[in-house]
Amino acid sequence: MKTVLLNLFFVFIISNGSQLFSQSDSIKFTTKCNTWNCLEENKNSYAEIIGIFRKYTPNQQGKGANIMYWDWELLLSDGYAVPIGNSNKKINYLSFNGKKICLKGLIYNGVVIKSSSPNGQQATGFRLDPFEIKLLKD
Repeated sequence: MKTVLLNLFFVFIISNGSQLFSQSDSIKFTTKCNTWNCLEENKNSYAEIIGIFRKYTPNQQGKGANIMYWDWELLLSDGYAVPIGNSNKKINYLSFNGKKICLKGLIYNGVVIKSSSPNGQQATGFRLDPFEIKLLKD
């Protein structure tokens, strides 16, 4: 009886474990974007986004003027720039500065800036959360 239960336990662990490991591999990057309209049409989904990787340029006027909320942004072909989250520690972001790249990741739309104060303000918008970045030829 113990052997049967033990075997069932191992079958359960192996089958569920393989699903857990394959989840990150199962993301399909079928959408390719290089414009703001494409990002809006595919918000909160996975895509390949092509553009010029560069240092973040803060707003010059209004709330948040000259504040560096981000380190990096992606300049799209239509002139819009989208901030890039840099939480993926496996990526050497500095090596892509000023270069044309393909970013595989999440087109996040939601709260992107949040105050630590309970009554503080927050800002919503777009951010790109990369899983992988590849250098492209011009």
